[in-house]
Amino acid sequence: MNILKLCGAALIGAALSLATAQAETRVTYKSAKSTSSYYQMAVQIAEAMKAGTDGEVIVTVEESQGSVQNVMEVAARSGNYVFTTPPVLVRLS
Repeated sequence: MNILKLCGAALIGAALSLATAQAETRVTYKSAKSTSSYYQMAVQIAEAMKAGTDGEVIVTVEESQGSVQNVMEVAARSGNYVFTTPPVLVRLS
């Protein structure tokens, strides 16, 4: 399974399980630098989520400085927050 399908499937699963709890679900998706192909992929996932849920799931894409920053931000963030990172960085946090 390629990374786009894996990330998309994980995001869709998380968002859809949350969507049943309220009329509109907002999810923050941390991605790479805005000039990267990863960021563009995140924007496409966000658009697909909005279209696929008739606007019930809104994904906001934020630029990230990298996986280490994403892991460190988890403790300070609340709400629906999605990022991808290698397992080794999760174990280091």
